[in-house]
Amino acid sequence: MQTEQTIQVPVPRAGALGLAYLNDYYRADVRSVEIQQVRSGALGCQRLTPTRLPTNPRNTYVPQSDLLVLLDPDPVPYNLCRAGTLRVRMKGTVAGGEAPAVRVVQGGRQLAMWRAAVTPTTYTVQAQGGEVTLSMTNPYAKQTADRNLRITGLRWQPQTSP
Repeated sequence: MQTEQTIQVPVPRAGALGLAYLNDYYRADVRSVEIQQVRSGALGCQRLTPTRLPTNPRNTYVPQSDLLVLLDPDPVPYNLCRAGTLRVRMKGTVAGGEAPAVRVVQGGRQLAMWRAAVTPTTYTVQAQGGEVTLSMTNPYAKQTADRNLRITGLRWQPQTSP
């Protein structure tokens, strides 16, 4: 709802005058998945990190905390040194009434499709050695609220002395 108002503000003396808007507000409904750990059951390469950082700026990998956050479907690759169990610990944020779906692909073949729970949960799948990619397949974002100030004009009217 937009409301236009004219506001008069008395300025007691000449000098610099600042104008600040300190009441901005923004809210969105965004589906995301936080992948907190990617591990392999194969000896010698248990802790896996992405072999290539996400190319989409909406997907982020933070190496200090081994955290991958996915908002878009671009695949993120990992390399398994040999065949074994792939374990992925993740949690999702439901948006648009749906949990994020994470696809696991190796060699062009889908190995698994998981719906990320809202609490951290570990998912497993058997994989061969080589590159495996993880991607979120159902991105969703909708702005639900925004509060902006639009100033359409300023007018200075000198005050006349009585």
